[in-house]
Amino acid sequence: MKITSPAQIDGAVAKALRVQAGHSQREFWGNLGVSHTRGCNWEKGLNRIDEPIKRLIYLHHVCGLPLDLPHDTMLALAETARRAGMGIATLDQAITLAETAIDNLKRCKALVLEA
Repeated sequence: MKITSPAQIDGAVAKALRVQAGHSQREFWGNLGVSHTRGCNWEKGLNRIDEPIKRLIYLHHVCGLPLDLPHDTMLALAETARRAGMGIATLDQAITLAETAIDNLKRCKALVLEA
């Protein structure tokens, strides 16, 4: 399966990536700050995956970018991914994806701290 953009990711693709990586739903979705129940519903096609989550899946599970690194490191990795031709066409796209991922992780952290 060749994935070249976050737009290609749906529940079936996410499940295929999860299975290919050998992750449980808790591992795969938990790394993205998503409950396994919600992830399971996406995998079953019961709901559409939110666009920011598609970007996180793409960055982490397709491009291989770690999601727990400092902001400047994420941006540097996004540039490296672009240069390596890992599906990110331009630096501007890479920066936008990395910044969105960071913002989403901050929101997820805030939600976890509230719980």
